[in-house]
Amino acid sequence: KTAYEIYQCDWSSDVCSSDLRLFKATIMWETTTTSAAGTQTEELDMVVAPRRSLWWDARQPDQPSLWGSWIELSDEFYQSLTAHPVPVDLRALRALNESSLALDLYAWSTWRTWRVTQKDKPVFIPWRALHRQFGSSYADVRDFARAAKREFVKIQLVYPALRISFPRGGLTLLPSAPSVLPLFK
Repeated sequence: KTAYEIYQCDWSSDVCSSDLRLFKATIMWETTTTSAAGTQTEELDMVVAPRRSLWWDARQPDQPSLWGSWIELSDEFYQSLTAHPVPVDLRALRALNESSLALDLYAWSTWRTWRVTQKDKPVFIPWRALHRQFGSSYADVRDFARAAKREFVKIQLVYPALRISFPRGGLTLLPSAPSVLPLFK
């Protein structure tokens, strides 16, 4: 969502409720490296938006607020976004906006395909790993896999260069053109 779309949103809706959960989220990274010298673990807990002020009236969601709503991103989160941007096609986001799973998988596949293409080597991702990352609303991995495959059909309509296959147990991303072509080389 753009800032404008978030501002204009009916905060009582499911989509905006998921936005509120994102703003309250803490993103955690952990990397473990093992070498002859030993094992090193690095961790980072990053708050997305430590402060926010959101105004709305659930009884009259279309009525403009008398006060402006705002969201403050944490410095770490903002620096991470600007240091490692993932360009996405806003037309694709608009086309997929009815499904949070499709939006998540589109953004993820855009980022991950770029990495696969840089290495020029396909990568297999098990459904179980994707389920842990995106499937919290699905109790069963198989149900998540069926839903994800349906969403990838939609994603390929807006990102036709995406090369993906579905072998048993997961999906394979193949080197592909990016969703958004770079302006400069």
